[in-house]
Amino acid sequence: MQIQMRVLIRGLFIMSFLAGTLWSQTTAQELAKRGFILTTSGDQDGTIRDLVRPGDAGSNPEALVMRGVAFADKGDQERALQDFSEAIRLRPDSPAAFYHRALSYVMKGDYDRALQDYTETIRLTPNDATAFNNRAMTYLHKHDYDKALLDFKEAIRLDPKDVRLLINRGHEYHSMRKYDLAVQDYNAALRIKPDYGPAFSARGFAHAQNSEWDMAIKDYTESLRLEPNDIDVLYHRGEAYWQAKDYVHAIQDFTAAIDLRPDVADLFYQRGRAHLAQDAKGIDPAIADFSEAIRLKPDYVDALHNRGSAYFIKSDYDRAVDDFTECIRLVPGNATLLNERAKAYSNKHDYDHAIQDTTEAIRLQPANAENFFIRAISYYHKGDFENAKRDLKQAAKVDPSLTEKTQQMLKSLELKK
Repeated sequence: MQIQMRVLIRGLFIMSFLAGTLWSQTTAQELAKRGFILTTSGDQDGTIRDLVRPGDAGSNPEALVMRGVAFADKGDQERALQDFSEAIRLRPDSPAAFYHRALSYVMKGDYDRALQDYTETIRLTPNDATAFNNRAMTYLHKHDYDKALLDFKEAIRLDPKDVRLLINRGHEYHSMRKYDLAVQDYNAALRIKPDYGPAFSARGFAHAQNSEWDMAIKDYTESLRLEPNDIDVLYHRGEAYWQAKDYVHAIQDFTAAIDLRPDVADLFYQRGRAHLAQDAKGIDPAIADFSEAIRLKPDYVDALHNRGSAYFIKSDYDRAVDDFTECIRLVPGNATLLNERAKAYSNKHDYDHAIQDTTEAIRLQPANAENFFIRAISYYHKGDFENAKRDLKQAAKVDPSLTEKTQQMLKSLELKK
C-alpha cells in the first residue's frame, strides 16, 4: 500500500473563470451558475442534465467546461475531452478549457498532450500556481525531474502559503531519493499549517526510507492523531514497528487497518509476517493470516512463500512442499523457491526430489553455496558419498565460511568408506 503522494488540482480554475466572464446568453448564464453549484456539491448527473440542453451548453464555452468537468468527475474522459475541445474551438483563449482538458489527458495517460495544454494555460494565465503544479506533476509522469522541479519552484513562488505545493515538491524529492530535501519541504509545510496530516505522513515516509524508524513512527502517530482512520498510515506505521522489531505494536496497527478494510490481502500478509517474527506461539496465527491473504488473492506469491516457511518451521513438510510448489508454478525459474522446496523434500526424506530441485537451483544460481550443501546432504543420505564429497568441496570453495562445516561432514564420509 502506498501513501497518496501527489495532488492534482482541478477546481480552482472554475471559480476564477466564472468570476471574470461576461455571459452571452441569460439562460446559459443561469445554467452555468447552477452547473457550478451542482459540480462542487458532487452532483455530476445534475450538472450534465442541466447543461445538456441544445442551445444552452452546445454553444456556450463556459457551460461546456462545466459539463466537461462533470463528465470527467464521473470518469467519462472521452466525453469530457469532447466538451473541453469544443469550448476551445468556440473560445481559443479559454484558460479553463485548456486546463481541464489537460487534466483529462493526464487521466488517460496522454502526458504529451497534457503538457501542451498546461503550457497553453500558463501562457494565458502566467500567474496561476495550480497550472505550474499540475504541469510539474505531468513532467514527473515522464520522469523529467529537472523540468518538474522548475515548475514546482515557480508554483511555490507564486503561492508560497499553499502547503500542497510544498508537499508535492517534497514527493518529487522523495522519488529522486533526496529524502533530506523532501523533509525540508514537509517541515516548511508544517510551519505554515501545523496540523496538516499529509505532511506528517509524508515526512514519516521519508524518515522510513532513511531507516529512521523511531522518527517515522513519531510522524505516523501524529498523522493518525489528526486522521485516525487513515489505513495507509496505519499500514506504514505497522511496517515501521516491524522494522524496529516491535512486533506487538505492528500487529496492533495491522489489526486496526484490517478492521477498517478486511478485504485487503496485504494487511493480512503483513500481520502474518509480524506474528511469524515473534516466537513459536506466532506460527499458527501467522498461518491463519497468510491463508486469509491467499483466499483474498490466490496468486499472492509472498503469502504462499511465507506460509510454506511457517509450515516448514512446524515440521509440516508436506504442506510446505505444496506451498512452495504453487509458488514455483507462479514464478518459474526462481532459485530461492527451489532451494526452499529442496529443504522441505530433504526433511521429509524425499532425497531424489531434493536433488532435482537443488540441481536446478545450482544451474540458475551457481554461486550459492547452500544449494551445493543441501544437495550434498541428500546424496549423503542416499549413500552416494562420492557426489556428496564433491558437493561439499564445491560448497566450501564457493563460500569459505562453510569450510569447518563441510570438513566435519567430509570426515564423516571418510569413516563411511
